[in-house]
Amino acid sequence: MDKVYHFVAGFVLAFLFSAYFLTLEAGIGIAMLAGLVKEIYDSKQEGNKFDTIDLLATILGGGAGAICGLWIGINILSNL
Repeated sequence: MDKVYHFVAGFVLAFLFSAYFLTLEAGIGIAMLAGLVKEIYDSKQEGNKFDTIDLLATILGGGAGAICGLWIGINILSNL
């Protein structure tokens, strides 16, 4: 279930950034950054470790969110 949370967090962040900035790079970049920071933070906690699968889930969610956000953003602008 933890991987689903990572995917959703990446999706939401990327969706919002891609829709606002109208680039895939903005969305995927923010998801990657957030996932990396979270995993580095986790690795500093006692009894926890850096989990590359969590990071991958965040990035995959970011990719999906960025595509959806860009599509929505472009369609909203084209209807103004």
